[in-house]
Amino acid sequence: MNEDEYNQKYALIHKERNGYVNINQELLDECKHNKKMLDMHYADLYSYIIYIQTSVIILSTVSAFIQALASNISIASQVQFISSLIISTYISLILSLSKFYKLDERKETVNNLREKFAEIHQKIRFRLDSLRPWESPGYINKDNITQRIEDWDRDKGYVTNDYFKVIETKEKLFMEFEKLIDSKMRNKYLLSYKQEESEYQQEIEKLRTMGNSGRNPIGTQTITPNYVIENNETNNNIENNDNIDNT
Repeated sequence: MNEDEYNQKYALIHKERNGYVNINQELLDECKHNKKMLDMHYADLYSYIIYIQTSVIILSTVSAFIQALASNISIASQVQFISSLIISTYISLILSLSKFYKLDERKETVNNLREKFAEIHQKIRFRLDSLRPWESPGYINKDNITQRIEDWDRDKGYVTNDYFKVIETKEKLFMEFEKLIDSKMRNKYLLSYKQEESEYQQEIEKLRTMGNSGRNPIGTQTITPNYVIENNETNNNIENNDNIDNT
């Protein structure tokens, strides 16, 4: 195989590989975006449930303490009656509201959907990892170009099949997501998400500033950890793909 043919084959594999990486990365960013909102919704539901359970436990303990204390010291019967009535009424009301809004059921539903999104994330990441070697220097050379073309045709078929399976799963998950998160709640979480990302970017800038100012006398620059750079690039991709639905 001459130089021109090799360059043509190499450029074709490189172009197709980058195309598959882009569509899978966009799919991953979109799924991660929705899972982030599910995480926020789950945290809210969890906070409500913790508040209810904690308040019930505390007030039940207070009621028992007052009754035990009344047997040893003199406490007006009206005080005992009013305090017991308030506590019992509150407990009955808060538990009824919790049952009416189905907080426990909603929390479990959201948690199950979060786990499904985590599974699809791993499938997409696996496919991205399988495409990573094709960009490595020396993985394709003149000596193995014929074999690499055959391998790429096989891997390309796997990537295509996996992609269509993933988007079928994504369609089902997004339907469940739309049932749980309405437009008003979505915009609320989007604003919170943007605020968190803004604060995160500010912290990254502080780390970079500290790294640049922390050079040694020889001039060696403090290196920013790879995980910080990767997280920053991922967040930038998410921000570029986000669309806020105005209500």
